[in-house]
Amino acid sequence: MGSSVQVLVVEGDTLQRTILLDFLRDQDHFAVGVGSAEEALSLMESSFFDVAVVEASLPGRSGIALLGDMGERRMRTQVVVTAQSPTVAMAVDCIRNRAADLLVQPVKKERLLQSVCNAAEKGRKIIQTEIRERGENLFEELDEDSLVNLIVETVCDALRADESTLMLRDSDGRLFVAASTSLAPEIRAAVRLDLGERIAGRVAADRQPAFLAEQVGDDPRFSGVQGHGHVSSSIVYPLVYRGELQGVLTMGRRRGSQPFRSLDMEWAAEMAKATSRALHGAASTRLTESKTKPMA
Repeated sequence: MGSSVQVLVVEGDTLQRTILLDFLRDQDHFAVGVGSAEEALSLMESSFFDVAVVEASLPGRSGIALLGDMGERRMRTQVVVTAQSPTVAMAVDCIRNRAADLLVQPVKKERLLQSVCNAAEKGRKIIQTEIRERGENLFEELDEDSLVNLIVETVCDALRADESTLMLRDSDGRLFVAASTSLAPEIRAAVRLDLGERIAGRVAADRQPAFLAEQVGDDPRFSGVQGHGHVSSSIVYPLVYRGELQGVLTMGRRRGSQPFRSLDMEWAAEMAKATSRALHGAASTRLTESKTKPMA
């Protein structure tokens, strides 16, 4: 794979940690290093890494124990374990805890690089499958009122977003807030946007998704539009089903959380596609029920 990988190096030996970090950075990967399992867990709670290269015999809590901790927390980071003298029991633990690889120290740099890239690719495929499955689960909910809330909750969970808002079109073609994990009820009730108005309206009007960092003006489409100060990054995706605009799906991460990456746009696209199909299915069900309902 040619894209940059975000790597966390968990190595107790300072010199060895520095060597690994320098090598990975020289290969154009983003690499951060810590010296203990406790530091690694704390960092991974707030930041996402594609791969963690973990020394098995860390001081204090071991690397194998860290692997188990990550599994309990449902962390998506793939783990490459390194060990000087790996035992059969260690290999079994690695398999049980779904480590991507177990390498014998001293590790050749080329072997490490291959393992990291393979683990990152494996992790991305797993995430894509998970998000696709979460999206497919939306089809099980046919009640529109329940569905819209399920959509924003699923987006937050599947894409690790801090907040999500779903806007749909009303009978006049304007956008209204159908569901939100962050907006107060009075704000939801008051918001109505014309196509082309503010960020959501402009995304709906041109039917092109937006990837926004803190500076909204970096995208020429939103020149002069005020962003949300508490959000560090957001993805805004138009919902279109068979050529018909349904609305806009927004997901954001607040200041203090790791910003979205461009790769997250792929996951957002999967979720937007599933959302559009689920909304269409629920609307079709409602229409069918209204036609078959006996008249009073």
